[in-house]
Amino acid sequence: MGVWIPGFGTFTFMKEDTDVENNKFLPIQRPMFILAKKLVWLHGLKQNKMDTPGDIPVVLINSASIALGTSLSRNTVEHCIKKTLHVFFIIHFLQRKCGVYF
Repeated sequence: MGVWIPGFGTFTFMKEDTDVENNKFLPIQRPMFILAKKLVWLHGLKQNKMDTPGDIPVVLINSASIALGTSLSRNTVEHCIKKTLHVFFIIHFLQRKCGVYF
């Protein structure tokens, strides 16, 4: 299952067959991250055209489920996600030598 983070992108899997020997193939799933198209456009980033595989469902990130699987509260999980995105944008702007306003 893939996970969509609004405004950032989608973590999902790409299915492919790997040749193991004598034309015998092993199906594997490789993790992939697809940046949101608007994010790529806004920041002048480059990304190969990728779409999420149609046979792998993608769901909105669920902070409550993450919190249940950890010792963290839902608010802490949401805060960590927001701070991670914030740091990504700060790094990007600093690399472009743009002003960063708080």
